[in-house]
Amino acid sequence: MKFPTLLLAIVSLVAAAPAAAPAGNKKYLELSLVASKNKTSNLARRNEPYPGDLKFAGNYYNLYIEIGSDNQGVEVEVDTGSSDLWVRQSNGGGDVGYNPQTSKSANNTGEKFSIAYVDQTNYQGLFYKDTVSFGESGNTASLQDFQFGVIPGQQQQAGLLGIGPVANEATPPPYPNFIQALKDQDLISSRAFSVYLNIREQFHDGSIVFGGIDKAKYKGDLVALPVTDKNRFGVSLESFTVNGATVNVGENASFDTGTTYLSLTQNFGDALFNELGEANYNTQAKAYLVKSKDGYDQTIKLNFDGTSVDLSLMDMYRDNITDNDGNSYGPGFYIYRSEGINWLGDSFLKNLYCVYNYETNELSIAPVVVTDKTEIEAI
Repeated sequence: MKFPTLLLAIVSLVAAAPAAAPAGNKKYLELSLVASKNKTSNLARRNEPYPGDLKFAGNYYNLYIEIGSDNQGVEVEVDTGSSDLWVRQSNGGGDVGYNPQTSKSANNTGEKFSIAYVDQTNYQGLFYKDTVSFGESGNTASLQDFQFGVIPGQQQQAGLLGIGPVANEATPPPYPNFIQALKDQDLISSRAFSVYLNIREQFHDGSIVFGGIDKAKYKGDLVALPVTDKNRFGVSLESFTVNGATVNVGENASFDTGTTYLSLTQNFGDALFNELGEANYNTQAKAYLVKSKDGYDQTIKLNFDGTSVDLSLMDMYRDNITDNDGNSYGPGFYIYRSEGINWLGDSFLKNLYCVYNYETNELSIAPVVVTDKTEIEAI
């Protein structure tokens, strides 16, 4: 996973304090956030080092948090595909990030923090512990003595909040990450959360409910998929169907808010494009190159354990593919090649309501309902 040269998105956050559900006095925490687009940045998401012309279609889901006794504000991207909170170290003077020197509650653990991404870049720093707060004035929640990475340097990315399982933490030994700490400190009743990514023109807000489900945000019944890759919370992608043919895949897939589009293994990507038409993967452009888009604008069914979800590739199509050096390759689809697992990002998740349950090791999904109504139930 990778975020080179990340430009901060403008976001707003409304957080409800932990609330008791009608039954069982269970607790949940609802965070509402605005998806922000940036049409001019050369922002590249975690495992998508693409040129700037692709970025305008992407939405970035950030939370505003405050760290330390002096409430230092930092915007961090929410990422279900990683498991650590890290922030950039600030040296003052208006520099965005976290300065442990000014927080009376900061504790340098002396332990090294290191995280690597799929494009071979990595960041190193130190683990600190401090108070991390979120929400609006008069309606906030805080984690006390919470552990996170602090990374020195000049990268524009201010921080990232990984909410994946503890097993996927980047640096041993294991420690209580965000979702675990929420439960340990009695802010939620279960290590579970639900995600609503609202990528539609008429609405802008998405939401995450830690320890709960918003029943107004989906239709029908939630279908529970057993987790087959506990480290990355992946589920079994059994096959895909296109043009009347079903092709076996037999790989894991992660439903990942930290990926804008798709990152596919060579096995899955090549099999998919072989069914759609003639295409060749170019490693320099990080794209499947085609003669034209004819024949590609059709529905692909991804078949999981007991349910299928529709996918379109057209979000990733460009008439002229370019690489980061400005070289042109003609028409194609920007799809990064991943290793070991398929990352299904926001362009896929926007049509789903997803519940990640670390207690039961299940990922539950249902068709999304676009609405500003809420009907939250604790898990």
